[in-house]
This record gives sequence, C-alpha cells and structure tokens, in this order.
Amino acid sequence: MTRWVPFLVMLFGCEAKEDAQPVANAGTDQLVTPGVTVTLDGSDSSDRDGRIRSYAWTRVSAPEGSTSSFEGTGANPSFLVDIVGRYVFSLSVTDDAGNLSYPDMVEVIAVEPSERPMAVLDAQ
Repeated sequence: MTRWVPFLVMLFGCEAKEDAQPVANAGTDQLVTPGVTVTLDGSDSSDRDGRIRSYAWTRVSAPEGSTSSFEGTGANPSFLVDIVGRYVFSLSVTDDAGNLSYPDMVEVIAVEPSERPMAVLDAQ
C-alpha cells in the first residue's frame, strides 16, 4: 500500500486542464533608431486548452516628450519611434473562456545611429 501513496499524491497535485490561464508573450526586446516603425509581436502568446480571443497592449512608459501612439490592434500593433529613449509595453491576453493572463513586458530602446554597436571585421 505504501508504494501507491506517491502515485495518489501526484494525481491529486495535477492541475485540471479545464479553464487553464493563458500565457502572454510580448515578444523580444528591440534596439532601434528614431523614425522607425516598430511592430510589437504577441503572436507567441498561448492557451493550452483553447485559443487567444483578445490582446490588450498598454504603453507602460515612454521617453518624456514622446507623442507616439499605437496603430492597429490584435497580436501585432505598431508605433512610430519618435524620440530617443526607452519604451516599455505590457501585453495581457484573454482566452476563449474569458481567462486573463498575467502581463508580459517588452522593451524598445531607441538610440541615435552613432550609438549603435558596430562589428568591425579585419581580414588579414
């Protein structure tokens, strides 16, 4: 009988598949220059027991003086980077059962072109 105890504990510890919370994935951080249109990518968000019904993007922070705003909706909205600085966005998703995910963040850093790292190859 004692050999069955760990198995029974494992069965009771398993999470039910119904009404699983979806997982938001706001994509990878990006390094850009001002004047570029950035497309955010939440398409890797998932729900193991259904599908994603809606995407809710929020601008958490932007450089002082920025007037950029979202264009489009869904998994891939875009915005124009108007000035140098750090832009942070949050993504939450809702699945077809109405469950809301925890937010995921993505960071877009805008730098002057001369500030970008450059690799120099020297073939000798």
